[in-house]
Amino acid sequence: MENDLAALAYDQVFLAKVGQPVTFELYVENVGLNTQTSFQWNGTVRDAEDNVVRNVAGIFSGSVALGDTVLVPALTTWTPEAAGKYSLEATVVLATDGDIENNTTDIVATGRIGTVTRFFVNSEKIVFARLLEDLPDDLTVASLEADGFLVRSNSAPGVFTWHSGGVVRSGVPGAHVEFDTLEQAQDEELIIPNLDFSHITSDIWLSFYADGIAGFTFTRYSVGVSIDGGHSWHDVHVARRGIDPQTGTMYGTGPTFMIDDGPWDPACIDITHWVAGRSWVWIRFRYEAENDESWVIWKLAISGKGLLAATLQSVADVPNDNGKQVRLSWTASENDGQIDGVPITEYGVWRQVVGTSGGEAIGNDVVRVENRRAMI
Repeated sequence: MENDLAALAYDQVFLAKVGQPVTFELYVENVGLNTQTSFQWNGTVRDAEDNVVRNVAGIFSGSVALGDTVLVPALTTWTPEAAGKYSLEATVVLATDGDIENNTTDIVATGRIGTVTRFFVNSEKIVFARLLEDLPDDLTVASLEADGFLVRSNSAPGVFTWHSGGVVRSGVPGAHVEFDTLEQAQDEELIIPNLDFSHITSDIWLSFYADGIAGFTFTRYSVGVSIDGGHSWHDVHVARRGIDPQTGTMYGTGPTFMIDDGPWDPACIDITHWVAGRSWVWIRFRYEAENDESWVIWKLAISGKGLLAATLQSVADVPNDNGKQVRLSWTASENDGQIDGVPITEYGVWRQVVGTSGGEAIGNDVVRVENRRAMI
């Protein structure tokens, strides 16, 4: 075919945040015989409810020979207004294109540079984030533990546990655990310890990509949260596959993907209820299997919002005191009474003196006093 451009996938946005501009970039490959010198792509950003939130486009001017791939950035950015799952559908446009079937991005990844059309927008504050797919191939726990994780095995000594690199069967890189070659039962934990949410109070999301293959025998995947340093756990998500040897319940066979439509769809779990305001939080990925298959995790992030300030409603002068006092009125913070870990016990009010910025040091015309009585 003389002229044919293919949209491979966009360069996936990792750690996109609310209020932070995002620039999309599209990988485009020339699979036709002729060298191409100019083309464009058009993209549509949608939220989890499939509502269009932004249209973007990119233009390329240059030279792309047969078999070459170029990365074309969008001309404009998009600034997310809310955390959650989004998608970008991008279509490359070439007037003489001979095959329109490969012009639009697909859900499924295509190789290491290719990625997915779905992504997660984090809340304003990133608590923890790791590109697990960038860790080296390491059959030990060393690389994971050097990256801030704790690996804990509840199985017999020597059982295959969590490590980093590519999964043998699928080739997907990340933190992963596979079936034990000696066919021993596995109970393996990948833990993020010592997370501090003492000032994170709302919209707390755990997001990651995961590919779980199971069902040949039995596997239980779970994601858990602990607020006491790993002594007790609450599962926030559980997926099972195969026949449970304890209950005999059949949970289906074949690949199971942690949350939604597949490994190319990010898992996003709202953990606000369990961790808001807590200062000693652990998060666990637990793999329990009976000589089954594997679980791999990559692009992992935890984000949330901080304390929400009160809103000043009015400032009124207190009469007959020579201008010494004012009466303030404000609404309570939205977090007041809503956080178990760190209750709000007091409010502080700051006055900015003319000629200063941000409540900085005051001038000679203002006298500091110890309390209200001394002021009066």
